[in-house]
Amino acid sequence: MRASPNAMRAAVLLLVLGAIGVAYVVGTGSDGPRPPPSATTTPPTPPRRALITRAPRTDPRPDILLFTIDTLRADHTSAYGYERDTTPTLTELAARGTRFAHAYSASSWTVPSVTSIVTGVLPSQHGVTHGFRVDTESVVGQEILSESLPTIASALHDAGYRTVGVTANVHLSEELGFARGFDAYACLDFYTTVNEVRPVVAAQLEALRASTTPYFLWVHLVDPHAPYQPRQPIFDTFRAPSEPRYPQIDSFMLEEFLDGLFVRDHIPPADGLAYAIAAYDSESRAADDYLGELLGALDDGHLAVLVTADHGEEFHDHFHLGHGHTGFEEVVHVPLVLSVPDQRESVVDSTVSLVDVLPTLLDVAGIAAPEGVAGRSLLRATRGEALVPREAVIETGRGDEMVRAIVDGRVKYGRRVEPNPIEGLFDLEADPREMHNLVGTEPERAQALRERLDRIVAEAAARRPVVTTAPVELSEELREQLRALGYGN
Repeated sequence: MRASPNAMRAAVLLLVLGAIGVAYVVGTGSDGPRPPPSATTTPPTPPRRALITRAPRTDPRPDILLFTIDTLRADHTSAYGYERDTTPTLTELAARGTRFAHAYSASSWTVPSVTSIVTGVLPSQHGVTHGFRVDTESVVGQEILSESLPTIASALHDAGYRTVGVTANVHLSEELGFARGFDAYACLDFYTTVNEVRPVVAAQLEALRASTTPYFLWVHLVDPHAPYQPRQPIFDTFRAPSEPRYPQIDSFMLEEFLDGLFVRDHIPPADGLAYAIAAYDSESRAADDYLGELLGALDDGHLAVLVTADHGEEFHDHFHLGHGHTGFEEVVHVPLVLSVPDQRESVVDSTVSLVDVLPTLLDVAGIAAPEGVAGRSLLRATRGEALVPREAVIETGRGDEMVRAIVDGRVKYGRRVEPNPIEGLFDLEADPREMHNLVGTEPERAQALRERLDRIVAEAAARRPVVTTAPVELSEELREQLRALGYGN
């Protein structure tokens, strides 16, 4: 009998990580990875409860929570106007904080994007641009985050913060450099849901509350990522119980192959896509509910909170499913909400980038950003001060693909560098879905943005440190499984 896609992927990921000796947990006592969850029921979010008394301290700096959600596109959050109530907690946080209307990830998939979040530099500079993949006949490992690049955690740790990280994505493991600067760090299995993240974070909360110094907590959830697992009872509020159910989609791993699933199993494509979107939305709501639970446990009025996503997801917006292959809005426009103590609600329309996260959080702690970062602090926006207009740069691609884009105000220029070069120019104000390419009618504008983009990328690449990759030795059978699971060119 042929193994299911979920089982194959789980086996491959575990063998890959075993081959490179990745430790899933540092300082938490976890027993390691678990198989994909069979239960898809998310318990109702408990009501906000009073914070257990915070330990007395003389350091006035705020505690900091960085909460990142994998694969959450901005226009599928109710905080950004989506018709389904997917993010009530984020909406509430924005009502007492700052919502950035036009925030962009530095890449459209996890590895380069999260690395840019934690380092404040573009992918061309940090050089961590690939995950585990099959490159022709060899298995290539992910690049290891260079120790020469400061991270949010390392900078805050050096400044006296207690630092804790819990991530649910195997691309963010200790061996790949993401635990650096943390007093305690857990990298959980790719299939981990909020139900499994909750106790790992909970085990750290007492120590955080008891800390006599301020703390930094980073939680990265993977819930909205494929396979889209309907979360009950949320799912039934997004798709009526009387409508068809397609359990084949619940366990189907590769978003790129959903079209084939519809054909093979005779699922009506439009309805199958609607089902997948409802499941995705239910996972987004589960992640948001956990954010509410965490804020109820931690927010004592002295907590700074930044919530964002590493990238979005494409649901045939441009005739594709998934992420990592394009720079369109659905995969790079992400939510970004910042709330600091004693601020009022505001919305910022300026273009910002996730490379701004590091300098912003360091500014919250009163720390100057390291030299050479591409980002700038957004803290002044929480005080009602205007941000100087700046562009956002996006670099993405898997295997031999490379796509770059630049957003200047409400104009975007993008180019697929390889393979099959093509370029596009879009007026995001008049054409928010990017359906009308203006390169032919505005060639001079396209050229100016192309030259600016190339200059920024070249300057970033010139500052790239030496990077190494995690070695991987796998059999041809496992290589074929990696290709089948999408980790290939």
